[in-house]
Amino acid sequence: TIKKIKSTTRQGGRGGGGERMEAGEATTATTTTTTTMTIPVRDLVKEAEEDSEMGPVLVDKVVKVVEKGKEGWKVTSRGGKVANSAVLCGMNRITMKENCILGEECVIRADLATVFIGGYCIVGPRAVIRPYPKPRKGTITYFSLKIGSFVSIGAETHVSSSISNYSLIGANCVIGKQCTLRSCIVIEDNTVIPPNTLIPSFTRWGGDPGVMIEQLHEGAIHEIKLACEMGYDAVVTV
Repeated sequence: TIKKIKSTTRQGGRGGGGERMEAGEATTATTTTTTTMTIPVRDLVKEAEEDSEMGPVLVDKVVKVVEKGKEGWKVTSRGGKVANSAVLCGMNRITMKENCILGEECVIRADLATVFIGGYCIVGPRAVIRPYPKPRKGTITYFSLKIGSFVSIGAETHVSSSISNYSLIGANCVIGKQCTLRSCIVIEDNTVIPPNTLIPSFTRWGGDPGVMIEQLHEGAIHEIKLACEMGYDAVVTV
């Protein structure tokens, strides 16, 4: 990915280049030079994380149904596909971006705290998304949970931490509370990630308890994006 940065140099008349010139004075000459700079993929991931703060741009509420698919799905105004059997607790606090899938019998516990879901996010059948609790002054407070864009969560996986962009979470996994999952990660099937675990970008994890298996190549970010797009297209609702 290439970004072009333009810089402008002014050569002024008398009094120096930065001063305003009066009528009749020498014309200012403007020279424009273009510098080409390559932005590494890792920097693109950082920008994606900064862009996924999930503020007011998430306007599509799953309670708004545009049409019903013949196979037991609802379709939202922004292309979301929600299974009729999905259990959505506190629906007014579930907010999705475009082209998401909430699979059969999945459970979203937004009654505990707000749940934000990014674009092209796939929540598999019977998966559970549950904000994590934290005791505070004798009470229990639940923190909002954010799922980034281009994230796939496998069947029967339990998630209690936020997940950054470009992440593939396998089936029958457990993501403990207060974990930090960076962008562009893969978690294998049947993996258990203990609470408070840090999972760096571009890594693959597996096992019980989960450990890092290998580093991912930089092209993985595009492969994850493609996998989520194909997973979305595979669910036919018309």
